[in-house]
Amino acid sequence: MRGGSATLLRILAALLAICGPWRLVAAPAAADVYCGKDDFKDSKEQGKVCLAQLSELASRKGVALVLRLDGGATKTIKSNPKACQEDDSKNSVRSHLVGYHNRARLFLVLNAYYEGWDYLLVSARNGAETLLADRPHFAGDRSTFVIVDSQQEYAQPYDFAIGTVGTTPPAIIWKNKDTVLGEWEFQRWIEGPYQPLAGD
Repeated sequence: MRGGSATLLRILAALLAICGPWRLVAAPAAADVYCGKDDFKDSKEQGKVCLAQLSELASRKGVALVLRLDGGATKTIKSNPKACQEDDSKNSVRSHLVGYHNRARLFLVLNAYYEGWDYLLVSARNGAETLLADRPHFAGDRSTFVIVDSQQEYAQPYDFAIGTVGTTPPAIIWKNKDTVLGEWEFQRWIEGPYQPLAGD
């Protein structure tokens, strides 16, 4: 594991202080958020699975991802595969629906750029967007999530963050302020008081 044990211990202590004594349920933490698969590797295939499962809520029309909102409204998120094929780094983007949080009524959209990526939580109520630096990993309460930003080579607003979908809009309620060395990735939530385990 790389990255400085003292910094990691401070981060984990902050996570425990915020997350409190809740216990992780037996079910997979994000099975009902990521269309049944929270550890997907291929965003395009994951997008196909989600569109099949959520056909009444979302569809794809050419390069446009169409999300159905309350009151019959829609929100369109457009990809630009032509720019990607032409190595146009400024305009290259491919957007995929990778999940839906049923209780909070939030679409989860992955935007993959020429370099790097981010995620959007899009409200099914009004289409409002909440930008996340990386994939949210949901705890057993389906409300709390942790982000471990693994994009070391790109500019990033934080390395570790905790958020909640229990507010409107969803919010980041804690993020690290110290520079964290090394490369980190989320492993799993462990049994007992919520303790997200990160490693290289």
